[in-house]
Amino acid sequence: FPVTISSIILTVMKQLNMAVKIMEDDKVIAGMCGSGLQRWKLLRKDHIAKIQELNSKAQMLLNFK
Repeated sequence: FPVTISSIILTVMKQLNMAVKIMEDDKVIAGMCGSGLQRWKLLRKDHIAKIQELNSKAQMLLNFK
């Protein structure tokens, strides 16, 4: 199975979609209780950094295509 730019783009997009879903799930949990909110404050920066990293990779790959 040859690796193509299209398959790499799909992999990055899947990772990006998963990162966004995980962030949304954690945000919902944060809204349920005070300890969840505290945890959300710590995790939010990591989620945003991961999403930005994957978004940059996707943009770079799309421009390469």
